[in-house]
Amino acid sequence: MNTPLGRGLIIFGFVAFAALMANFLVPSIPTPEYDLSQVDRKPLEVRAWLRRIIVQDLTLKSADFDQKLQAAERYFTPEGYRGFIALLQQTRSIDYLRQSNVTVAIDPEEIPEVTTEGPVGGTYIWILEGDSNLTISFETNELSYPVRLQYIIARTEDENAFLGLKVQSMTIVNRNTQTN
Repeated sequence: MNTPLGRGLIIFGFVAFAALMANFLVPSIPTPEYDLSQVDRKPLEVRAWLRRIIVQDLTLKSADFDQKLQAAERYFTPEGYRGFIALLQQTRSIDYLRQSNVTVAIDPEEIPEVTTEGPVGGTYIWILEGDSNLTISFETNELSYPVRLQYIIARTEDENAFLGLKVQSMTIVNRNTQTN
């Protein structure tokens, strides 16, 4: 073991042992990257993320809406996806999409604003609201419904999630409160 190769093996073994023991002896400190209850991005980034998926990935056309709905599922938690489908059913959009040459789109009037953010149940969420038009375009005419949508965006550990976020809820909220 007096050869340079022997000394190198001893040093390598010592370093490998020290590195292995460091993993067991040093307490792990959760980082915002892995601790889902911690914020890891600015609200403006979440707003831009939401606008991108609404405009680019949630615009449905009758020719391929089944495939597009399946592809859009990656942007939602299971509850959020069911809520999105319920929103489409509530506005009869799915019935219209079964016809030919129909497009359904959510056109935000402005990027939804963050109304609340913080950890809920161990996961950091952002609640956003904004005025939009739900537009159903036919060959010869167009229907447009002004709606106020509320989105709940949550961090997720799902590796298939787009930028580590998913829509937890997407609902229509009332614009005005009634008074007696």
